[in-house]
Amino acid sequence: SFDSAISMINDMVAYLDGKISETKPWEKAKRGDDISEFLYELVEGLRQIAIVLLPIIPSTAEKILAQLGIDVARLETLDVEKEWGRLEKGSIIKKGEILFPRLQK
Repeated sequence: SFDSAISMINDMVAYLDGKISETKPWEKAKRGDDISEFLYELVEGLRQIAIVLLPIIPSTAEKILAQLGIDVARLETLDVEKEWGRLEKGSIIKKGEILFPRLQK
């Protein structure tokens, strides 16, 4: 159902956010640690989120994928795209507009 799909997406976002808070990659980078594998996992997770967002908020999902260097017109079926690790390692991530501004408290 729609509600369960949204719940799954929220869980994926919360999981990635938790991994960032737990791992503190900015501290590891300051120490000179290699964080490239961790960053790849985050970006691949973001790709997965964008894929499942396509039917819900297509323009935003397309912007996310474009920032990841993915041409939406070249996407395969969902069965193929949902496979973990399809993002090409070493892909250039493009800075874009803020898609989900922080809510003011």
